[in-house]
Amino acid sequence: MRVCERTVRVVGRLAAIAFMGTLCCLGSRSVADDFEDSWNEKLPPTDEAKPSESAGSSKPSGGPTPLPPASPVSQVKSGPTPTPRAPLDPKKFANKNAFACQQITAKAKQAIADIEAKRDQEKQGHTVAEKYPLESEYDAAYKHAVDELKQKNPKASDADLDAAGKKAGREAVQKGFGEGKVVDPKTGESEADLARREFEGASRGNPVPPPSNAVPANASPYMKECAKNGVPLPPVWGDPKWVNQGTLSRDKGEILAFADIGPTADVFVSKSPQGVCYALARKDDKGVIQRLDQICQSEKNGKACFWDNTSPKDGDTPVKVVDGLDPANVAGGDKMKMNCTKCHRGDNAFIIHPNTPLQLGPTDPCEKNDPTSKLGVTDPAKRFEPIGRGRNTKISGDPEDQAGFENPTDEFASLGTGPCSACHSIPKLTPSYCGLVLVPMMANGEMPPKPAPPTPAPKMADYQKDIDTLRAACIKVIDDTRVE
Repeated sequence: MRVCERTVRVVGRLAAIAFMGTLCCLGSRSVADDFEDSWNEKLPPTDEAKPSESAGSSKPSGGPTPLPPASPVSQVKSGPTPTPRAPLDPKKFANKNAFACQQITAKAKQAIADIEAKRDQEKQGHTVAEKYPLESEYDAAYKHAVDELKQKNPKASDADLDAAGKKAGREAVQKGFGEGKVVDPKTGESEADLARREFEGASRGNPVPPPSNAVPANASPYMKECAKNGVPLPPVWGDPKWVNQGTLSRDKGEILAFADIGPTADVFVSKSPQGVCYALARKDDKGVIQRLDQICQSEKNGKACFWDNTSPKDGDTPVKVVDGLDPANVAGGDKMKMNCTKCHRGDNAFIIHPNTPLQLGPTDPCEKNDPTSKLGVTDPAKRFEPIGRGRNTKISGDPEDQAGFENPTDEFASLGTGPCSACHSIPKLTPSYCGLVLVPMMANGEMPPKPAPPTPAPKMADYQKDIDTLRAACIKVIDDTRVE
């Protein structure tokens, strides 16, 4: 996760910078495996009723009916289902995504069974008032597949048309559950996030409370501004809503900045329907938290807020990290002395090391955790927009601090379609971003992802070209702004 760096005075050229840290390469979402086998073969066995295979098919005329555009995430309310389903035991699963995948797959299968039973009843002349989750997606996908097969093979049998329609409809329902289109009516969570939270509670032996958008009565003006802009707020430190994702190690090059603090940092995450909050707890050699940096970002509009454990009076004096430490009592982005956006810039507010506890994984728990894939709530619907102090605030003598919190749109764009820009945009470079994020990440082979051998020479040439271009650009930006 990107964590704010104290004022950096860059002296000399790039070779003189202490390189620490790394970030993630965020690109297009990986696609879930196609359903190559039948639905019953693809799904794990459960006690649920099996879908009916007796449904016929209408014969609409004309070409294939286009599928409607994807509906917004997390808007379909889960309806009651008549068939009981035995609950899954999270303790029997290796990790939260394995459990969540099984959970949503079982719920998708139940929804499909209900939808197909309703279709059978309606074909027999009965009226069924019940509306099931993702029923419209199933119907649209079914019709599209039938129309497409008719166009390709006018002699296709009713059985073949029905099979093609069911396959497409079932895939649409499974995909909808994975993408979070079905939400819990009480908490607003996607079914996958609900399952992940259930797994966490079972693992720790204490339930993780459901998310809440309520603004605390003692919220600071900055917290109120963030909430007004749709940004989730960090829970009080020690609240069970914080989920420990794991530990980062400086020895592995996984920790950004603050080299004088200690060798490890714990990653905590709090998720809500609004977005996600990260907390990076940096510990000294004795395991005591010295720095607690928190970033929360809206999933919908990309707006993000920042907090650290310094006094809101001066944005610099350390505040001791103890359970019960309230974000209302520490400096937010309006008071912090350091400028987080010297490094936290680009598509989103976070810097994420691939394949570490910082990488939450795809929204769909059944999807492969690809380091170059878009990772759900850490990739907002819109470009990251920081909420913090404005320009020309006299915080320090560092020109980067004087700029205020910003995320310039004039990105470094000379890479064309090379390995870097194929995954994400390249933000406007700064000495801090180059020295603390970009160059160390390139040195570790994390961004762009270093091709694994054997790799064709042209692909290796493209990779090296991006490395050389970015390195030269960083040398220039440091030379242009260095302090003699």
